[in-house]
Amino acid sequence: KTCKWDQARFDATQRQLIIDIIHCIANGQNVVLQGATGTGKSIVGMFCATFFKSYVLTSDKLLQDQYDKFIQQYLYDNNAKADTTTSAFRSCVMLKGRDNYICHVNGLPFSMGKCQQDGLSSKKALALPCGPKCAYLQTRQKAAAANCTVLNYAYWLIQVNCVKNLFGPRELTIFDECHKIDDILSGFLDTSIGPRFIQNCTKAESLIAGIMTLENQNKYVELRNNVFAQVKAVIKLATTQYDVAAMRAEARVLAQQLSELVDFLHTAYEKLSELQDSGKILGQFEKAFIRFVASCDTLSYSIITMLDATEQSPGDMLVVLDAATNSLQFKCVNDELLANTLVHHSDATHAQLWMSATIGDIDTFATLNGIKNYVAFYMEPDWDFSKSPIVLCRPALSLSYKNKAANMPRLVEKIDSILDTHDCNCIIHTSTRDIANYIINNSKHKRRMLTYVNAEDKQNKLAMLADGTNYVLVGFSITEGVDLPDNRCRCQRAGCS
Repeated sequence: KTCKWDQARFDATQRQLIIDIIHCIANGQNVVLQGATGTGKSIVGMFCATFFKSYVLTSDKLLQDQYDKFIQQYLYDNNAKADTTTSAFRSCVMLKGRDNYICHVNGLPFSMGKCQQDGLSSKKALALPCGPKCAYLQTRQKAAAANCTVLNYAYWLIQVNCVKNLFGPRELTIFDECHKIDDILSGFLDTSIGPRFIQNCTKAESLIAGIMTLENQNKYVELRNNVFAQVKAVIKLATTQYDVAAMRAEARVLAQQLSELVDFLHTAYEKLSELQDSGKILGQFEKAFIRFVASCDTLSYSIITMLDATEQSPGDMLVVLDAATNSLQFKCVNDELLANTLVHHSDATHAQLWMSATIGDIDTFATLNGIKNYVAFYMEPDWDFSKSPIVLCRPALSLSYKNKAANMPRLVEKIDSILDTHDCNCIIHTSTRDIANYIINNSKHKRRMLTYVNAEDKQNKLAMLADGTNYVLVGFSITEGVDLPDNRCRCQRAGCS
């Protein structure tokens, strides 16, 4: 099914904007684009992306699916006359997270596929007989070679900061839903050392004893004990008077000791690879060890990167003890430093296009996120607000822990009164699954109501909202990346938090 393309709307509201943005990028400028939901930012972004070697970054699976639909359906049907623009869009490649692809050997998500259970690298997995048929590995190869590649933020950050062997910097990187960038970057770099790390270090000794000499085993015990002792030293500082300079000095020592431990672990990792190449089948313990080496790599990288990034502003790195998990947490609390370290470097991107409906003040956003030499654009909504009024329900109902039990029945009454007068597809936004379930179980319109249990189920339920249906989708995570135009959704009830 091919979606209708509104050429008149495109010409009136988007064509000139695309031309202006392309000129800015070609002149070496970055662009920050703010546009209300429904104004077509994704269309603008995709057109701009096809004029350069580019990445388009998405924050969630729903938004990624929206881009995929746009690439596949929104512009041209299969019988469209071939031209330069058609070829450009058809050359875009969507690469989702690896567990969106199923291993056709054992039927499991790729991370649990046969090659991953055997601890094989992507290069080795491609060389297997099943490699040419592997949906993930083949799409990954195509994405690396494509002129325009759509990725999620986490995948891109790993490729441009840690791996750097398949995906490299491109002329343009588009950051969609960029208002989430601070949470995305802190989530990528923040790290912790807790009981599980200590347990895995101890377990690794048994494997090292089985494949390496007694001398090497003793060397590992020495390196491991150095790390354990340094963790205790950092914990002591974190639980007494916090001294920034002293904490950074101890964290630097810990990072160095972790780096030495990682270097040694790679020696054992290479020994396992040799055994594997000789035909030995790795057991679960050996596969767990390979995963442990990768996690140690990440831990060492994160602490060293944070220390280096905050060299000129030491207080922007925090080291705290989380009593709930008994773990040391390392955090960078300066958004600009995070962006400069992970995004604004030559190995990551050249020109940038930042897009969102909720940026707020663009100059403030750019300053906080280290965006330099930029031009700001605004997309005004083209809908008629008189036909889409926002109605405030008074009085507001508090759903805090204290008031939730008393106010939930009153909330359902308000929702029912709204649905009594709306014989069309509707959405009710809630903050939790519990609230969604309560509404469905207690509403007199429960026969119309839908909810979901996971991302796949959510996609299926969203697909049920079509012309002529009369459903009410009660959702707790559908605030962004969802396109429900016209009769697919005519009414929303928000603020059920």
